[in-house]
Amino acid sequence: ACLILLLALLVGISCREIIRDFNSVKISNDATATSSVGAGHNTTNTSFLYTTNNDINSTVQVLGSSAFWRIRFRDGMLTCEIGANHDVLTTSLLDTTQDNFLMQYQNNILIHVHGLQHTGTGFLRSTIHKILGGNANVSVQHSPGVIEDEGQHMQSVYPRGYNRLYAWKRANTHNISQFMYLPDLCNLPEPNQTGHILMQNWSNYWDTSKQYLIQKTPFLDVGFLERVKIMPTFHAIILRHPMMYNEFQTWKEVRDNPDFLLGWLDVWTHVLDLLANDQVESYAIVTYESLVDYTDDVGKEMMDIIQHDNSHTFDPILGRRLHFHSAKNTSKYLRPTRKMVDRWKQCLTREPCHDLLEDLNNDVFPYMGYYLDSLDPRSVSVGDDFGSVLFSSNKRPPDELVTKMRKLLAKYS
Repeated sequence: ACLILLLALLVGISCREIIRDFNSVKISNDATATSSVGAGHNTTNTSFLYTTNNDINSTVQVLGSSAFWRIRFRDGMLTCEIGANHDVLTTSLLDTTQDNFLMQYQNNILIHVHGLQHTGTGFLRSTIHKILGGNANVSVQHSPGVIEDEGQHMQSVYPRGYNRLYAWKRANTHNISQFMYLPDLCNLPEPNQTGHILMQNWSNYWDTSKQYLIQKTPFLDVGFLERVKIMPTFHAIILRHPMMYNEFQTWKEVRDNPDFLLGWLDVWTHVLDLLANDQVESYAIVTYESLVDYTDDVGKEMMDIIQHDNSHTFDPILGRRLHFHSAKNTSKYLRPTRKMVDRWKQCLTREPCHDLLEDLNNDVFPYMGYYLDSLDPRSVSVGDDFGSVLFSSNKRPPDELVTKMRKLLAKYS
């Protein structure tokens, strides 16, 4: 143990990371080791296991691997391959005792809540919970001790937040944005089987007798979770103006990254491209700003989309108007803090950041309802014409928006 800790210090890895990863991601050769994914439940462990070796070709670095995937970093880009033990583990993990496993969830609707960290995913989850009738109709994942009851911490199929952060550190690159949608980059030969295993993990943390099952994780793994779905699924996605949330980023490495604005552009170009090309069946994107100021209207519209996309009949009482902020001054949620203002001003002093912000303000933000007549720090809100769901299965992102975002990404990358 002392030798391991000494080696860890020599390579610059904290003892906490070593102990945490050693305890949580060890996989046995016969793929039958078990560990606790969440308090009170055991499941077969296929957590993201990090390797410390590089490929024979030194230009291709192995950032991490699991039974399902091997993540590599080649020429500044992430690539993803199938793990060596994928087929063996997939076969051993499938619950063969439940022939009707897939069928038992066909009367449920799974709702994924997506977004970048601290951009309102919790608020969006609570809004959806309320508009669908609360605990009478909805089960939100819960496990004692799990951070904000996030689904990423209740499964062992795809990499969690700390896995991604560690892989990014090993990649030695400023570009952290791809790690925000890392599972989307992976090619899965049997997505239905992968989804089956994921549901086996997650089903321990819902009351599956409820119609709606909500899972929230502050990443944008929209493409991956769409590919592995085995039941009716809806993606609720929240977007916030990039200058208004960096103070609250959990990862210091993201918060202090000089390329944070370019990262925001990369992430949302990826997501909107998926949606514009009909790669996701049922979804809605809302801006945080509209959700704060127009909660009733946005919530009602989102309920209508879920109803239409899943052909479900709602209790008429759910059509009532909602008043989540009736006794509050909502404008305070949209004002920048002192640290946000400082961050904004720093961006304006750096030429690439200033120029990208100017281009975004002219070419991209208007599609999202952000009207700023100057680049100076200020409150950010949306007008009445954007007090609704921004994009959805019935109102997909326009192709010209994705084209403009791609051009800006190429220009500043």
